[in-house]
Amino acid sequence: MKLGVVCVHYHAASLAVRALDAIRRDAASSGLDCRAVIIDNGSTTAEAGELRTSGVKILELSDNPGYAGGVNRGAAELLDSVDVLIAMNPDVVVQQGCLKQLVDEIESGTAVAGPRFFWDRVGGYQLPPTEACGRIEELVRALAKRGPFWTDLARRRWRRHAYRHWRSEKPIPSYDLSGALMAISTEAWRKVGPFDEGYRLYFEETDWLQRCRRLGLPARFVGGAHAIHLYAQSTPTEPRAQRWFAESQERFRRRCYGRSFVALLKRLAGAPDAATMGPAERLDPSAPWPRESADWIEISPAVQGFPAAALRLMGGAQEPVLSEALWGQMAPGPYYLRAAHEGGAEVSKAWVLKSDDVAPSDD
Repeated sequence: MKLGVVCVHYHAASLAVRALDAIRRDAASSGLDCRAVIIDNGSTTAEAGELRTSGVKILELSDNPGYAGGVNRGAAELLDSVDVLIAMNPDVVVQQGCLKQLVDEIESGTAVAGPRFFWDRVGGYQLPPTEACGRIEELVRALAKRGPFWTDLARRRWRRHAYRHWRSEKPIPSYDLSGALMAISTEAWRKVGPFDEGYRLYFEETDWLQRCRRLGLPARFVGGAHAIHLYAQSTPTEPRAQRWFAESQERFRRRCYGRSFVALLKRLAGAPDAATMGPAERLDPSAPWPRESADWIEISPAVQGFPAAALRLMGGAQEPVLSEALWGQMAPGPYYLRAAHEGGAEVSKAWVLKSDDVAPSDD
């Protein structure tokens, strides 16, 4: 089975070169025939020179059509010569066996498959699946800002959704895959069509997966396929990212739910934000985690506590809250931590840490 890899980059040349190196190593070790193309949505002269060292074909798109447009151009380049498309961000590093697991799932009849993403290292914090789609889910998330009852309800619903993915050992049905890396059969790509280029950044894969669902094409989360996603390492270089997120979110909601429902969500979002952390204390990120019989640590930049990355505590190990490497790559700002039991019940205490402090030391 032949793979076609489309890596879309915007001022992230070093990450793209690293990503493609990992792809080639994994493909070679698994005996997979792999072709790749880098979509260059923006580079300095130095970055363009660095990209050329990858030995991969480069398509320079001076108009920067966004992630959706980049994937579409790459797919058009590769579609007739491959069986599986891999659409990916430059800040993803696949681990050994990842591609084989995804390809095996596609060969079994799945239309699109996504891996388990880790934030910093395999066995460390897992990144969350995309939040579930649907009117009820949207309403609950909007109401999460109206007070503790709604915040707790929304967090419990989100936790059930996330834990279903995080606990899975075998592939499970899921249309809530991350667009950071998806494996798509070329047959499914032709049936569903290309990404909607009206989404300049964000929601393009969510929209595509919902179209896939409506056609009855199966999608799977493949927990045995591991990749590291160096989260939010490339989008900060795009000054329009926040505006594009808001525009894409509204486009997706209008398409899926209609204008009246979007207006309702806006009214709810305009209400005073009553979500609070509750009783909390400052936590040293280099200190061992105060277990309190918890099974999971959850960390989120949102005061509501979701979506969150999570670390599963194994046995009685006294692990630090965050590794120095992870602390160093986090964007500045507050992060909110909660602990939960295997069944989903929360430990009563919550913690807060700030990533603009001095990084923890190994001394």
